[in-house]
Formats: sequence, C-alpha cells, structure tokens
Amino acid sequence: MTVFVEEDATTEIETPAMIAPTVGTGQVRIVLSWGAEPRDLDSHLWTPSDYHVYYGDEGAADASPWAWLDVDDVTSYGPETITITSVQSGTYYYSVHNYSGEHPLSQSGAKVEVYNHSGLVRTFYVPASGTGDWWNIFSMNGGAITTINAIADDSSRLMDRTMPPKAGQ
Repeated sequence: MTVFVEEDATTEIETPAMIAPTVGTGQVRIVLSWGAEPRDLDSHLWTPSDYHVYYGDEGAADASPWAWLDVDDVTSYGPETITITSVQSGTYYYSVHNYSGEHPLSQSGAKVEVYNHSGLVRTFYVPASGTGDWWNIFSMNGGAITTINAIADDSSRLMDRTMPPKAGQ
C-alpha cells in the first residue's frame, strides 16, 4: 500500500506503508522494506526443523512449520512479511536475497523490523558496504535475537539447494 502524505500546501510525499494485524503472544513478525531499487528483495526464514520459508514454499500459519510468507512484494519498496505463528524451540535464521540483482544490496535502503506481542523489538539496516546477493541478518533462539547483519555471496543456511524461479518471471 502507498500512502500520500501532504508535507505542506504544495507538496505531497509518496511513502510506502503497511497495515498488519497485531502479533499475538508466542508469535513473531518479520517485516522487510526497501527503496525503489532493487525491484525484488526476498525474505527467507529457516525454522529450527530446517524448513525453508520463502516465495517457493510459503509455509503454513496453522500447521508445521508454524511460519508463513504472508506478503511477497516483487515491485520495489515492500513490505515482505513473514509471520511465525508459534515460535518453536531451536534456532531460526533470517536472510534477504536480492532476487532481481540489478542494484547492490548495500544501496537498497533495506530495513528489517522484528515484532512480537510487545511491539517492535529490533530494527536492522542493510550494511552500507559489502558485496553479494545475500544479506544474512539474524538468528533467533527462544526469542533471543543474535545479530549477524552481513552481506555475502550466499546464505550459510541455503547450502546447495536450488531455488525455483518465481511464477511469471
């Protein structure tokens, strides 16, 4: 959704916005947003059972893996949203992939916000330096978030798996 905000009587500012339901106890929402370029950044979450939630497998909210990609934006700005509906014991890993690859991640203005039932608990900004198509952002275990925040050529959790192309691309 885009919101138009009137700065003064002669200027309108167009800004992306998201309205989302509140996050319940035992839940976590991860929200990715970015600038006009690159067009398509993708959220990737690996659950403690090593289930990979992303555009190729959106997961499930009401069954295992108890996490799902509820919003997948492919036309700039975001948001891209993954919600963990029931946090399981073990370690989660969250990364962002520069799917379109036409602009460096370090210049994307990307931001990731992590929410729980109390509200916003952590904000991550893409590093201003680094090369590669992956932004490895954090791990989470028992609600404790460990910062990674590094741009790399791959995701350490992706291993040798091949991701399918997106529909229509």
